[in-house]
Amino acid sequence: MLEEIKTWFNALIHPTELITKESGKSTWEDAFKRVILAGFLAGLVSGFFIMLFQLAAGVVVTAIIGWIIAMIVGPITAVIGWIIGAILLFITAKLLGGKADFARHTTDLTWYYAPITFVTGIISWIPLIGQALGALIWLYGLYPLTMIIKVSHGLSTEKAVVVWLIWVIIGIIIAIIAAVALFAFIASIKGMIPTIPGY
Repeated sequence: MLEEIKTWFNALIHPTELITKESGKSTWEDAFKRVILAGFLAGLVSGFFIMLFQLAAGVVVTAIIGWIIAMIVGPITAVIGWIIGAILLFITAKLLGGKADFARHTTDLTWYYAPITFVTGIISWIPLIGQALGALIWLYGLYPLTMIIKVSHGLSTEKAVVVWLIWVIIGIIIAIIAAVALFAFIASIKGMIPTIPGY
């Protein structure tokens, strides 16, 4: 396990070297194990620290159950996120002339996805700082993601960036629309509640 985690850090620091060496060599079984392990370890560590906070507050049963749930939910959400992300990126990679088949594309992506999931997961328990650091790590993760897409699909760096940039733009647009819709909904609710004189 420690050797696997060391490889993950190499994937983040030297993604081109690692993916050039490993691209196309992982099986589906290897890929699933990698993602499940990352999700489990993220849940194990973050759940443990959250449990300590709850134990300090005197909530013993909830704390232990919460830790167990984190170790179960972590791998499940990691696999779901990996598959959905792989499908979306595969669509745009193929539209831009990507050469990898779905199996190679998806298994290669785990060299980016597993380390990012692991690192962000183990710091997510830190209030505010954890979320801020997590966002910075995901932002940095766009570099190894670009290199992996470039090598796997035989694309230029520019096209590899466009593969994920399209989905970032779509995500921002959806987030803006959702925020506007939410504010409009809240405003309409406030308009329907009668005001009480003096309040």
